[in-house]
Amino acid sequence: MLVFSKTAGYRHSAIPAGIAAAQRLGAAHGFTVTATEDAGAFTAADALKAAQQTAFESYVANGGGSGVVLDLHEPHACWARSSSSSAC
Repeated sequence: MLVFSKTAGYRHSAIPAGIAAAQRLGAAHGFTVTATEDAGAFTAADALKAAQQTAFESYVANGGGSGVVLDLHEPHACWARSSSSSAC
């Protein structure tokens, strides 16, 4: 699991606890959790360059999983996926 916690403004104090909870889940269920604020490690909404978004879409199209929790305090751009649905 990749936890991407980059913020551009307000930073919620619960972020460290959320990362710790994800790490505990990973340890309990046998999967690796990597926490980062480096957009180069992950591609998310308006934080992505075109090549990063293409790489992420390819990852998902080839069976990779993705879960997204957005911060409601910051605006996020929407991007169309190749499946013609959109994520905001």
